[in-house]
Amino acid sequence: MKNEYAWESLHQEMTDLGIINGEDLENQIKQLEIEVDIELKKDR
Repeated sequence: MKNEYAWESLHQEMTDLGIINGEDLENQIKQLEIEVDIELKKDR
C-alpha cells in the first residue's frame, strides 16, 4: 500500500504542477518510477 501512496502522491504533485503533457510523458513516467524506487528502498 505504501508504494501506491508514494506513486499517487508524486503523480498528483506532477499533475498539480502541470508537468504532465503528451510529448514528455514517457520520460517523466520513467523518472517518476526511478524516484518511487529510491523512496521504496529507503523504506526497507
